[in-house]
Amino acid sequence: MNELLEAMTPRLPSREPIDAIRGYVTPRVQELDRALASAIPKPMYAKNRLKLEGVVTRLAAELDAARELVDLLDGAAWARPVRVELGELLRGAAKREGRSDPPGTRMVEVTVARTEAAEALVAPRVVMGLAAIGAAWVAALRTDASPHIRVRDGSGVSGLDISFEARSGDVMTLAVPPLLEPTLPCAEAAATLSGAKLSYMEAPPSFSLEWR
Repeated sequence: MNELLEAMTPRLPSREPIDAIRGYVTPRVQELDRALASAIPKPMYAKNRLKLEGVVTRLAAELDAARELVDLLDGAAWARPVRVELGELLRGAAKREGRSDPPGTRMVEVTVARTEAAEALVAPRVVMGLAAIGAAWVAALRTDASPHIRVRDGSGVSGLDISFEARSGDVMTLAVPPLLEPTLPCAEAAATLSGAKLSYMEAPPSFSLEWR
């Protein structure tokens, strides 16, 4: 992971996402090393084995989630953009058949507005990753409603807005990642690398991407 982070650093707008990922990953790797070192001299009775398995399972899921953020940055730094229709891209992201998700992923019900076609020159996997982060972030701020995703296009600007705005649309289930300390710094950097402007607010909850 360190080599990949260093390779992409020159392309990033700042070192903030790199430092945030390292600040998250390093203590967890150290905790894993300590747990394994402590377990080696002990008999592997059921109690000791279950304790070790619990620690390893938790840390593996947390490190896998961090790896997903590294992959998001890597895709934003190196992927070649293509012109896609944003609404269709979102609908494709919501299809679950035969798809496995990383540990820690949860499912969030969203509505996607039925709008006119909105095209943008983007890296599709990066947009899907950012949309999933946005849905997770907005959903975490309220538990009594489902996030609404609206795609917009006009005057040379394409956008994707996630909020609790009450509008009709297609009900879909989106796989979203856990929110970690490095999530928003990484999302901001990935958006910048993808030529998008990212903005978000807690009150009222909203998460928006805009391409010009």
